[in-house]
Amino acid sequence: SAGSDVYKRQGINAEYMGSSGINAEYMGNNLARKKLSMKMKLPDIKKALEMVTFMKERGQVEKPEAVNVKFALTENMWANASIKNDTGKVCLWLGADTMVEYPYDEAIELLKKNMSNAEKYLESVEGDISFLKDQMTTTEVNMARIYNENIAIKQSANVSAKI
Repeated sequence: SAGSDVYKRQGINAEYMGSSGINAEYMGNNLARKKLSMKMKLPDIKKALEMVTFMKERGQVEKPEAVNVKFALTENMWANASIKNDTGKVCLWLGADTMVEYPYDEAIELLKKNMSNAEKYLESVEGDISFLKDQMTTTEVNMARIYNENIAIKQSANVSAKI
């Protein structure tokens, strides 16, 4: 094809140029999924941090009362629960079928650390997405320039052949 002739003349592998666009699109989609996943996790971490802080404050009174809460079993199903608040401990779901019991202070520290790490990761992913968009734009502009150069060369060859 005309484009691959230009690539060959410029010392560029045409298969690489096509596959790099596919790779960039794949990377962009992958980064977008990571960003969405992290944006969904941040509110959960924040809610957990608020709840543990609330439980800690309520547990510091002389005779702590049970806390009545509603919690999600699934997306559309909620259950009522009465949580005793006299142990000074809370169980945190860590994922991968793992739940660990922590004292309130350790749980708060862990959740704050998780929140900070998640925010940094989200910022990093957003930076990667921005960088990738810039690289894709630069590549597209350069490919258009190469294509236009090929057209100009063909036109000048046609003009010189007529003379």
